Amino acid sequence: MSASVAAGGDVTLQLDGVQVFCDAAPVIVEGRTLVPVRALFEAAGATVDWDGAQNRVCVSYSDIDVTLFVGKKTAQVNGREESMDVPAEILPGNRTFIPVRFVAQALGFLVDWDPDSRTVILDSPEESGIETTTVEAIALSGADGVIRTEITYTGAEPDCRTFAYEAPDRFVVDIRGASIQLADIEGGSGSMPADNAVFSKIRYSQFEADIVRIVFDLNDRQTGVLTTASAEGILYIDFDDPSAPDEPAEETQPEEEASSESNILIPSADWRMTDQLVVIDAGHGGKDPGCLVSSGGTTYYEKDFNLEISLALDRYLREAGVQTHMLRTTDQTLALQERPVLANDLGADLYVSVHNNSAETSVPNGSQVFYYEKASEADYVIGSKALARSILDELLQQIGLADRGIVSQGMYAVLNKTCMPAVIVEGGFFSNPQDRAVMLGDDYTDLYARSVARAIILSLNRAAENGQGGS
Repeated sequence: MSASVAAGGDVTLQLDGVQVFCDAAPVIVEGRTLVPVRALFEAAGATVDWDGAQNRVCVSYSDIDVTLFVGKKTAQVNGREESMDVPAEILPGNRTFIPVRFVAQALGFLVDWDPDSRTVILDSPEESGIETTTVEAIALSGADGVIRTEITYTGAEPDCRTFAYEAPDRFVVDIRGASIQLADIEGGSGSMPADNAVFSKIRYSQFEADIVRIVFDLNDRQTGVLTTASAEGILYIDFDDPSAPDEPAEETQPEEEASSESNILIPSADWRMTDQLVVIDAGHGGKDPGCLVSSGGTTYYEKDFNLEISLALDRYLREAGVQTHMLRTTDQTLALQERPVLANDLGADLYVSVHNNSAETSVPNGSQVFYYEKASEADYVIGSKALARSILDELLQQIGLADRGIVSQGMYAVLNKTCMPAVIVEGGFFSNPQDRAVMLGDDYTDLYARSVARAIILSLNRAAENGQGGS
């Protein structure tokens, strides 16, 4: 095997609850899981065709065709070109291996990962039991200071991805696992005019078999903010109304003073950066508690602090228009080596690992951020060193612990095995009495989350201003 290919013989495959046995074991290539194409997808009922003359493999399932070319990082899904982080490969034994997550999701399968058993879990569309979303109405409505679009839906809560495009300027919302049922849909698409300061028209369509696309033709470059009222079955897409009068300061000040949260300003993400995906890794979890600290007769676990911070960070980034994915949302065990694999398979653009620190003595103190500059970072809009610096600056300003600096560290798997820029944030030392007093305070986790969110968004927005954003 080449240096970039690692054995994945202990990785098992499960399809619709039944283990699939392959005559060649899965492998890990540049942090992604590749599997033998025929053994898995023919077991799922797909058709697999190999064209040796063009080094091309086509996997067909239901009405979806996925075509991959050996050695190329582009694939075709029903004729549309899409990028992959790793290509299909012909490995020793003359077998064709393909990236399992990309192909399976393109075919409509649900893909999951069990870190305890190291199992790739696939559920076919027929067996997954996944509830789909049906878009039934699109309407404009009024709201204080915003221009609001209401998407009425039934079924599952919408799974949305947002994008921004130039020439002409557009803001795009894709609802995955969805269908659209509107009376004016002809030929799979429709539109409605809009007379406001932000956009001139809303267009909507059944963009792909399982994707509903909603496009705002922008007059004023802006990122929409998505929220869901699941009880009412409504997805809200809000834009700031530039024509709305400013509220008098004296009317808003009492509300700000009454707020229990920090007043750290988290700006909206630049509209050109809405396609960036940030993976949030809540450090430790499950069987791995991280560091422990006892105070006032109570034992605190680092893993719990990390998760609380990560959940808040996820919320703040999403509210600002940034796409996110959390590697764990519960007290779940995740193997160290699996974290970068999952992030790479997702095609993430940034990786942020949330931690807190401890030492054998009470002397070390302060906040610190680790990074590791990799050659692959040249393909991304932000470098890990610059991101580390921005995050630490915000932490120092908002939390106020000592400055331990940013440190290049190539030994950590989540830094050296991820393709995208990655950082490990260490908020403070539980083992230091002064740090601990701050860290056990009521606002520490919120300050931590807000500081990191602000640093990420400011970094993305600077990249956009330097011409590194857009599609």
